Amino acid sequence: AVSSTRFLAEQVRFQTGAPRVYAARPLAAYLGPVRGKSSDGEVIVLRQPSMFWNSACILNSMARMNMAELEATIQAKSGHALRAASLRFVASEELADASSEAIAAFKACVIFPYDVSQMRLYELYALSLPLFVPERRQLPSY
Repeated sequence: AVSSTRFLAEQVRFQTGAPRVYAARPLAAYLGPVRGKSSDGEVIVLRQPSMFWNSACILNSMARMNMAELEATIQAKSGHALRAASLRFVASEELADASSEAIAAFKACVIFPYDVSQMRLYELYALSLPLFVPERRQLPSY
């Protein structure tokens, strides 16, 4: 038997009594090319089943309230021409096409994990999309 993570492999072994269950990370080789186009500065926020609030709305509000500090930080740390004013978080449920290939057209993705193995995470990683997840000390709350 084969599982997508070592955690799931151990869970399958324990629950089935199989003598050995292997773990092989998904490569997501079945994905097609990135399709669609997003506006400059748009970041997708994946909707998770455990969230009861509009994460994109909250992130947009936080960005607006801290715009001056955000602009200063971007200029000081990166030197890029990226403007904080163009930063906009888009909720994935607003998309007409929410396939991984369409989501990969965005500049980045915010993911709030809800399970030990999410195929969407592997797919977006395989499509080279920058991913933002909570920091390690916050992960136990998810």
